[in-house]
Amino acid sequence: MQERALRAGASVYWMKTGPREELIHAIETIVAGELYVSPRIALRAVHKVIEHPAAHPRTADLTDRALHVFALIGAGLGTSRIARELGISPRTVETYFEHIKLKLGYSNSDALHQGARDWLGLSHRN
Repeated sequence: MQERALRAGASVYWMKTGPREELIHAIETIVAGELYVSPRIALRAVHKVIEHPAAHPRTADLTDRALHVFALIGAGLGTSRIARELGISPRTVETYFEHIKLKLGYSNSDALHQGARDWLGLSHRN
């Protein structure tokens, strides 16, 4: 259901059982023009991708951890959220961003985020 909503152009998918702080973060994220997906939904998407990866010409060049970061980017998680989810520093996440951009040929962060959403099948309207 959430996949269909996001494909239809929804900017946010928040689980109604989620904490209030998460809702506030979701609102701030969409006001900033980004896509927001509840962490539980994002993790489902990551597991789906790991089990059945979508075609991308060069994802085979990524390590498992970089592929995980790429999936979390596509699910709409930001640097600090990815860092918390993976138990690594935000700087390490930024390093992954740079390596993924280089290996997959993305010219900038916007292209990386769009490519990750496309890879997950969650293209976001502009």
